[in-house]
Amino acid sequence: MPKVLVLDSTYDNIAEAVEQVFETFPIDLKDKKVCIKVNCVAPMSHEEFAFVTDPRLIKAVVAKVESLGPKELVIGDSVGTLSFGKTDETFEATYHKEAAGKYYKNFSKNVMLTEIERPRKRTMAVLRDVMEADVYISLPKLKPHWLTRITAAVKNNYGVFVGLQKAWFHYVAVTEEEFTYGMIQSYALRPPDLVIGDAVIVQHGYSPATNEQTHSNKLLASTDGVALDAVFCEMIGYQQEDVPTMTIAREQGLGETDLAKIEVIGSLALPEQWHLPAKPVCSFEYNWELNGTTGRGYDLERFRDRVAARPMIDTALCAACEACADEALCVKNCPVGALSGSRGEIVCAKDQCLVCTSCMEWCPARGINMLPPDPEILEALKQNEDAHRKQLAPLRLI
Repeated sequence: MPKVLVLDSTYDNIAEAVEQVFETFPIDLKDKKVCIKVNCVAPMSHEEFAFVTDPRLIKAVVAKVESLGPKELVIGDSVGTLSFGKTDETFEATYHKEAAGKYYKNFSKNVMLTEIERPRKRTMAVLRDVMEADVYISLPKLKPHWLTRITAAVKNNYGVFVGLQKAWFHYVAVTEEEFTYGMIQSYALRPPDLVIGDAVIVQHGYSPATNEQTHSNKLLASTDGVALDAVFCEMIGYQQEDVPTMTIAREQGLGETDLAKIEVIGSLALPEQWHLPAKPVCSFEYNWELNGTTGRGYDLERFRDRVAARPMIDTALCAACEACADEALCVKNCPVGALSGSRGEIVCAKDQCLVCTSCMEWCPARGINMLPPDPEILEALKQNEDAHRKQLAPLRLI
């Protein structure tokens, strides 16, 4: 029977809470390669917007893990939502880099390839540090989400897909079910060995696009991320059937969702009721509903632009930079070999590009951007929109 630990905690006593987590879930880290993935969304301070893992939790977990004698410890993420290609800058702004100290690593610069089946068969770049870790610890920020209902253990694994690729799922999935199946694949690729969910101070309402916050003073932990998500749903008042990730995780046997078969240690009582988003009409449709108002096409157009983006290389900055020596770092580290050429003359084969943004992370001159969208790809997407929505034909360029 899986256990889910629910602790009353503030950030003032977070180290004691983390100590209790490791007492409840003793994991042998001696001489192991340990990877900690945080929830880093955008370059905003936790003091302003409580939708990233709080750096005080990261610091406490680092200290505890460090004391257990791992052979190697790395801490990071791959930013790909609001600040794609700027993982280092985002970690600075969120104080995550400071909290991680010498163990910080830009996960976008160490990728490998895998194949997914849904919503379309496709090669994806994923985080090698997560995939090849002996022990993988996930630190999600627990919160409601306007699209997926919750952000917790399962959704934090969505960040295993590198960089801007995450926009592809939003655009290509024509139903909520297809999007959820796509996201669930990221969890199935490498379920975490330990999840410690931060619900001490949380953003709620139509997160992650709101500044509504509450002091819930809770920390959740489990070695079964799906069980943790099930308990989290119960805690904030969601029925599991309203949370797509719960339904599909149960169907695929990825963890326990039956609360009667989960040992909950601690109290689920919250100091105040959270504001939960109503079930939305999702971005996969041509309209979506938010706080009683409807906008037509906004999300679809936004994600289409991101799917159509390709590396835009500033040849002047590239030519003036001497950091790459004989071989350009972007060319050397592109996981699919879409980039070619030498310094100052780099070109991208757009039909090969995964839009993973790894090249942006590697460029020492900051000479690569992903905007504006490639006109040819954007036009192909628009022309094939009906076929895309009906899933009648694959779109070659994405």
